[in-house]
Amino acid sequence: MTESAPPQTAPAWRIFAIPALLALTGYLLLYGCDRHLRTRHGPWEVTFLTEATGTPALRIAHPNLGIPAVTLRFPEERLDPEPPSLPDTVRFDQPRLPVPFGATVFDDLMYLPGTVVLHCFGHEVQLLPRALYLNRREHPWRELATVDLHAADKLPSLTPAPTGRRPSVPAASSRAIPGTDDTRRRQGPDASPAPAPAPAPPGPPVAAPR
Repeated sequence: MTESAPPQTAPAWRIFAIPALLALTGYLLLYGCDRHLRTRHGPWEVTFLTEATGTPALRIAHPNLGIPAVTLRFPEERLDPEPPSLPDTVRFDQPRLPVPFGATVFDDLMYLPGTVVLHCFGHEVQLLPRALYLNRREHPWRELATVDLHAADKLPSLTPAPTGRRPSVPAASSRAIPGTDDTRRRQGPDASPAPAPAPAPPGPPVAAPR
């Protein structure tokens, strides 16, 4: 009678390699899908320029979302000196990109085009896919073509305060114990020290033990 051969077990590396390979494949597929969803619409494109009259302006466009070019003009502002790189188109596909004038104060670019907030000459310009916010007022994209932003439209919180001497604020004085040297120095050299508390009245006599 012949004995049956013992069953062969799989190598130990297969037990760990196959699940790891499946997890890596799933991660790459999910990462590729997520990356496509985050970048499929593309970033905001903003062109910084100056007109022939010297007026600075922004031209905003996003063809993939069907947003036509919208021009924001600042007729009461001038650039001195004017940047030599104008006109310059900035694609907001990375956070906190430098701009030729103004500043990028906020951006959320997780899913493009995301949200971009610019501060230019005391005005706040917020780009969202559904609407354009100018100085925190909503304007639908389809109703815009050219918008003039005047000085009267500036946000008070973004307007620099006038320079000048600030009034002095007295420093808070620390508490002092009455009658101490510190109190006498605060009151002056002629101030008399605070009177000492009166002694307590004597109690009834205690009879001596017999």
